[in-house]
Amino acid sequence: MTEPPTTPAARQSAYDDAAKTVTTVMTEYFDTKRSSDEWFAALEPHLSLEAQYLYEDANIKNIPDGNVTGTPQLVSDDAKGLRYFVDTSIGQFTVILVLEGDSGGAYVVDEIQSPGSGKYD
Repeated sequence: MTEPPTTPAARQSAYDDAAKTVTTVMTEYFDTKRSSDEWFAALEPHLSLEAQYLYEDANIKNIPDGNVTGTPQLVSDDAKGLRYFVDTSIGQFTVILVLEGDSGGAYVVDEIQSPGSGKYD
């Protein structure tokens, strides 16, 4: 199992990198004015394998128009990964990140929950 960074400086750096990933993913998520293939290609490098499977065939016509309006806020860090809230023009999304790989890779997005989904409300 991959272990997250343990020193305070390394941990803060991991949080900062994860927050940048959240912003990137949510910005790309809302950019549905391109083809589905282009949309997925922009998201794919930032997604876990499970998330890649889920979003590869997503119908992007079902994604509402929106944009990121705030800085992601870390709300939990536990054995399951990191959970961030991110404010958008259509409400607060929840983004779950997990460590990539077995040797201490970067945090990647595993799940995107829309406002009102009920899972993290």
